[in-house]
Amino acid sequence: YALEAISRTDQIAFVSQFSCDEFFDFFERSPGIQAKSRVIPAGVDLDKFQPLAHSGEKIGRIQSLMKDLEKMHQAADENPPRPKEEESSWQTDQDVLEKLRSLDFENDKIILYYGKYLWTKGIHLLIAAFPLVLQKYPQARLVFVGYGSSRPYFEALTEALELEERDRFIELLENPQAFDAQMDRSGAQHFKSLIRMLGQREYADAYFRTAARRIRSRILFTGFLGHDHLKDIIPCADIAAAPSIFPEAFGLVAVESLASGVFPLLTNNSGFAEVTAQYADEFAEIFEACKLKPLDLDEALSLNLAYDLIAMLDFYQGMDEADRSRIRYSARKISEDHYSWISMVSSYLEMAVPKQRP
Repeated sequence: YALEAISRTDQIAFVSQFSCDEFFDFFERSPGIQAKSRVIPAGVDLDKFQPLAHSGEKIGRIQSLMKDLEKMHQAADENPPRPKEEESSWQTDQDVLEKLRSLDFENDKIILYYGKYLWTKGIHLLIAAFPLVLQKYPQARLVFVGYGSSRPYFEALTEALELEERDRFIELLENPQAFDAQMDRSGAQHFKSLIRMLGQREYADAYFRTAARRIRSRILFTGFLGHDHLKDIIPCADIAAAPSIFPEAFGLVAVESLASGVFPLLTNNSGFAEVTAQYADEFAEIFEACKLKPLDLDEALSLNLAYDLIAMLDFYQGMDEADRSRIRYSARKISEDHYSWISMVSSYLEMAVPKQRP
């Protein structure tokens, strides 16, 4: 039935070459389907997602965010959620204002993840990499904005590091399905190199002692925040990280980050890799200066992620305001040139109304 319906379509659009290839493979690369298919990347709201004009603008952006959240909380107090709504994962943490006030956006090194709290998104990779980041940058903060069913697992990892429960932490990495049956053990392969290093006493002592009794205060979960709130927090981050370990049709998170003037750090994975390739030339200076390691889905992924986060923070450490502004401008321009709603709509119009031959 699907093939019959598709055969009657005039054109087919895909958000990435990866999703296009998957579709072709499923339908055994039917020539008829391939002939009328086209890749049109998703677009981003460039009016909503705006970069900082300068670093001093962070305070104003965060104040705007806090005011909006205060209004939201006041409205929630006046209209309490129904029981079923309280159980929803699409909830903002009740203490989100207190948590955000704990962030020093002028001096902390903010590593931001925003998206779903799912193991497929690689949040546990960031948590496992973070003690290594803290060794070099004790003022670093890891901020997770989102919602999803794997949050208890991520909080358990954080707690094991906080309490220096070494065996428990490694067990959680190696056998995540024992904690949450929905998790796939195959994801444990990305921690193999790290776990081998933790078998060395000196390395393990430095790793766990860095995290003990302090990592919980350096990691922050906000719960769900919509685009009207994300637009203010993304530009204030130093790095936006999206280490997904599951196939992604498209890297919209990266495109929103670029539009906000922030360099995104992505795994070399499915649709993500296409967005990375798009900005790799523009940011060749960063890739070369930082000697960034490819974040392939292999057993060294957690260690390579830590290396790249540290390398990026090192790179920014030596920058003045003019240099940071140049990075913001370059990131923004990539979104304007390739991922604007105007360019996306124009591409769809070209499909719908093909040019007439003379």
